Amino acid sequence: MTRYRHGADLERAIVNYLKERGWEASRSAGSHGKFDVYAIKGNKILLLQVKREISKPKAQELYESFKPYQGPKFCFARVVTRDYKKELSDILLEN
Repeated sequence: MTRYRHGADLERAIVNYLKERGWEASRSAGSHGKFDVYAIKGNKILLLQVKREISKPKAQELYESFKPYQGPKFCFARVVTRDYKKELSDILLEN
């Protein structure tokens, strides 16, 4: 399986996971933009960069680049990996 296919499968799994929890979610297939998955629920917006694996320095670099997209309790920009259920739990538990 190609790296693209692995990534796309993970993005689809995350979209399905969010939809099962009441979020409107979709992936930005084929784009080379900043975010791979977009989701909205109520007044919350979730912007995700999906990586199967990522080093801590690279993750920190991406988080820094997301600062303009962060809002005060309504917009969350995150890097998520294969551990997305754990990584998104703080946002999903608030609902």
